[in-house]
Amino acid sequence: MRKEKNIIWLPDIINKITLFTFLLSVLILLTFLAGNKQGFIDSTQTLLLKVFRTTAIVFIVTGVYNVIISLAVLIRDRRLYSFRLIMTILGEGVMITSFLGTSGILAIIKG
Repeated sequence: MRKEKNIIWLPDIINKITLFTFLLSVLILLTFLAGNKQGFIDSTQTLLLKVFRTTAIVFIVTGVYNVIISLAVLIRDRRLYSFRLIMTILGEGVMITSFLGTSGILAIIKG
């Protein structure tokens, strides 16, 4: 008999969502910075910051879940995906810092 592999699809989906939201957040932030240089309307800039905050929250949540799953796989399979784990933790730090920065900017704008 052939030993079947456990099919775990949730970690793969979470990894893809985490990567997608990180790249989307970077794209939105770059659009915001380009808008500052080109003189976008203030309401557009505010909208970009709000969308960035939303994608940052999604990234933070999926990133935490991704770290938990990586640690669970480490315990279960005795395999460590160190690159994935380190990159997720670094991304979490960058995204939390960016989230706090954009929240501060939005608080200043609202005055």
